[in-house]
Amino acid sequence: MGSSNLIRAHPLEEDQPEIETNIVLLTLLEDNHLVENDPFFELYYFPDHDYILLPANLLSPYLAVEMNFQRELGLLTLSKNNLEVKIDLSARKYLGHENWDQEKIIIFGGEFYLSKSVFEYLTDYQISWSNSLQELTITGDFTKDDFSTDEFESESKKKQKLKDQDQFSGEKLAGFTLNSVHYRVGFELSEDDLFESQQELTTELNFYGRFKNWAYSLNNDFNYNLKSNNFDYKLDNLELKSCENNNLLIIGDYDFNFAKTIVQNEMQGIYYRIPEKLSYKLIPYTEIEIPVELDDEVSIYVNNKFVHKEIIKATGNYQFKNIELRLNYLNKIEVVKLSAAGEEIKELKYLAGSTTILQSGIKETEFLMGRYRNTSYSDDNDWEGNFIALRSNYALNRRLTFHTETAYLTKQDIDRNILTTVTGISLRAADRTVINLDFLAGGESDNLQLGSEISILYALINGYCRAVYLNVPPEVEDYLTQEEGTNISLNFKFDLNKRFSMQSIVGQHKTLVTDDIEEIDYYILRLIDNPDWRHYRSFSLYYQKELSYFPFLEYNNELYGALANNKRPGIGLAYNLYGNSYRIAADLKHYRNNIEFTNEQSPLYKQLLNESTAEVNIYKRLGENLLFSLGYDGEKDKYDDQSYDYERSYDGQLKLSLGERTAITLSAERTKEDEDELNEDNENIADLETIKSLSLNYYWNSDYSIKAELKDYSSTNLIDYQSFYLGGSYYFPVNPGSITLFGEYILPVEGENGISFGISCDKVFTNKNELTIELAREYNDYQLEGYENYLTITYSQAFAFLGDIIIKDNFNDRSPRSIVAGYVYLDQNYNGIMDAGEKRLNNIPMRLGNMISRTNKDGLFVFKPYFNDLYLLDFDYRNLIAVMYNKLCKLNIDIFLK
Repeated sequence: MGSSNLIRAHPLEEDQPEIETNIVLLTLLEDNHLVENDPFFELYYFPDHDYILLPANLLSPYLAVEMNFQRELGLLTLSKNNLEVKIDLSARKYLGHENWDQEKIIIFGGEFYLSKSVFEYLTDYQISWSNSLQELTITGDFTKDDFSTDEFESESKKKQKLKDQDQFSGEKLAGFTLNSVHYRVGFELSEDDLFESQQELTTELNFYGRFKNWAYSLNNDFNYNLKSNNFDYKLDNLELKSCENNNLLIIGDYDFNFAKTIVQNEMQGIYYRIPEKLSYKLIPYTEIEIPVELDDEVSIYVNNKFVHKEIIKATGNYQFKNIELRLNYLNKIEVVKLSAAGEEIKELKYLAGSTTILQSGIKETEFLMGRYRNTSYSDDNDWEGNFIALRSNYALNRRLTFHTETAYLTKQDIDRNILTTVTGISLRAADRTVINLDFLAGGESDNLQLGSEISILYALINGYCRAVYLNVPPEVEDYLTQEEGTNISLNFKFDLNKRFSMQSIVGQHKTLVTDDIEEIDYYILRLIDNPDWRHYRSFSLYYQKELSYFPFLEYNNELYGALANNKRPGIGLAYNLYGNSYRIAADLKHYRNNIEFTNEQSPLYKQLLNESTAEVNIYKRLGENLLFSLGYDGEKDKYDDQSYDYERSYDGQLKLSLGERTAITLSAERTKEDEDELNEDNENIADLETIKSLSLNYYWNSDYSIKAELKDYSSTNLIDYQSFYLGGSYYFPVNPGSITLFGEYILPVEGENGISFGISCDKVFTNKNELTIELAREYNDYQLEGYENYLTITYSQAFAFLGDIIIKDNFNDRSPRSIVAGYVYLDQNYNGIMDAGEKRLNNIPMRLGNMISRTNKDGLFVFKPYFNDLYLLDFDYRNLIAVMYNKLCKLNIDIFLK
């Protein structure tokens, strides 16, 4: 058990993405007028799946989105206009927004990169990305006032009134309906000087629709090899979904995560849960019930902060639910009741914040059954076995919660039936104390092994103490996510003031593996400086005593076993600063090993002496035109014979903006892995890769661009080369798309010089169909002068069917959003319906909830809401003075309005 992983110095682990961020132009537009731009905006673009991730810290100020990061919870909250999105950064999950999880969250360099759907949901802005222009465009009304609380409450009352009157718009379609069809066809031709040529036809054909109360999606992939005359078909996704009466039922493909037992898997079968939306287990909540009388004014304060106020409408008991508490701490809850006569009564309560104690009345169940595979290592067509699983959380009362996560599964490759479970209770023994008791079990069904975990939380106003006992037999480790062994720890944290705190951790780990000895005592002392959620610093001291058994040591050509004691002090520094023009993130650790063997003999092989790790990322804007970034990631192990293993990588970039559309970039990357040992040529063993480049991007007239790049590449494993790249693009003026010509002259150190060149065209037409063509010749084998010629052609289109109209749309390989559409017309005969020949009105601003859309030249408006919900459809009165009947849309199907 590695000591450096016992306790993380930083609550969140950063990702190591395989791609680099794009430094692009951010443009904010209002009615086609420039509001603001930023030539150094940073985002991630994933071309294979055609989506982007946007930096929350950088983008939120532009969109007036409020952010709050609760570091101890790993919880990020973004909010605007009475809407909010909560994100579990530890699990990389959008809470309550499962459909966004396909666009994986990235944490890197102190920044949170999120799906653009987050910002589209919170705002009424349109966010579009042009990869060819390297530009992110956000279009909206940036000068209007925010949607105020009064407007929100007025809309809520209006919505409730229409709901009570059962005034819902849109026709509910009965029986089987086809709502949309998405297709993409492609042809790929490749000829290689060294390998056989390939000719393939590919087709993706996706159907989405409804059958009564069921939504279905059917995604099909076809592949035909013209050379081998081989046809291949794959049912990429089949899903039937029903959301009725607060139940969710999915039949077909589904991705699930049982974090304590069988972790993340893909399944085909049945997934059922009640309620449809599960409670947030990441946040400690509680409820308060108090006796009230008519016209009482009741206010709730938590930790001296105002939370909620309510004017009572009836005498009796009133319950405040979803009161958020501070995790692990003792929370001061104050209830202030002001009667109609002016008498003020205060009630004070203290409660420990715990995520394991759920609010009374919560009953949650998830049931899964079918076949499964772990997508991280299973083949696309290789299912591992069948399974049945249950996860449930049941609040028996305010003090006692029951929970279980259980799975029974088969493994086809080893013909075994396996049961794995974590089942337990959480008890609020006192206002300050919470006790958790879990029973662990795993193994073959006829040979189960048992384990246990007990934790006790004692909360203070300015700190907490947590004791944990964990016992996991080795036989259970293979079926759970816990490591084997006996672990005992005591964690104490104390806040010195609002900014500084101290944390001390004492623990012990013992292995339970037969014929093995491993015993680790560890001590950690940490000073934390956390002035606000954007800034975090910690200084840590580590000390570890380890007793281990080495079974195969060599002395005088003989093997023997020996015990070794290791006294291992260490030091750590975590540093995270975030400003308007800079970003610094660092995580440094160093350990010193002092190993003593109990035998008189000393082993002949070298012993690890020092361990050092460092990760540093610096991002700095110098004025309005210069950007500097630097990254370092390294790990070094030094031995008692002064030899070492050293792995490190550097990357740096200097970007000069010469205007809105012109930039010069100098970048360098270097990765090196070496050992202080000699090869046959008496040289140090090392793997080295270095890439240096100087590039120019120049745009003019918004129609043309040129890119030029000089590159120098060197490696110990591949052939070194230099290259010069020159490319030019023309951008279509009406719809997205471009034509690009490029050429690259390559000068390898070994072999002949060669040229790669090609042309590509990408065009999105007015009716949303898209055509891409790429023709190229690539020089890819310098020693054998090998070339690859390839041609790819792709055409895609989507159709949505609503009422008597067909809406053309962009291809989408994921489940499309529901659609609300309709016409705005001039009711010339005042009969309340749209008659043939009546004038349809264009450019009329419409609002559905907080979303904004304008009618096209035919008077048609289209909305794509994110959720099934009740939406108020109306004119956008802030941009239009008009009279219209309010319509309430109950969205669990596509609807069409006239």
